[in-house]
Amino acid sequence: DPTPPATAPQADIGGTTFLEASAPNLGASPLAAPEPAIARIRFDADGTALSDMAKATLDAFADEFKRRGGRVALKAYAGNLGDTGINARRMSLKRVLAVREYLLARGIAAERLEVRALGGAHDSGPLDRVDITRPGG
Repeated sequence: DPTPPATAPQADIGGTTFLEASAPNLGASPLAAPEPAIARIRFDADGTALSDMAKATLDAFADEFKRRGGRVALKAYAGNLGDTGINARRMSLKRVLAVREYLLARGIAAERLEVRALGGAHDSGPLDRVDITRPGG
């Protein structure tokens, strides 16, 4: 009996559901699952440019986020698993600033965006990403 495929986790913001990218199956990995994301923006391994898919995700997010109050955290990851070296942190900073600038251009106020450049991920999520999450985590 094959196990049915798992569905992608979902996050809700103001009644609109955004699908999260599912993490690869790492088997018996000791890594924690990534925290739930309202939206997840993926990047090429050494890239900082937003893809058309990323822009579409950010457009949908921004349209909904403008209608509600509150803040979000933009958490960027880059480099190898757990890498907190200067190069990984610089790459994650470039990515998070690209997402921030795009959201600012879409009319989101800067004070609603908490920015964090974290370098390599310490969870089982994708390595090259910016997660939009609830602030304070």
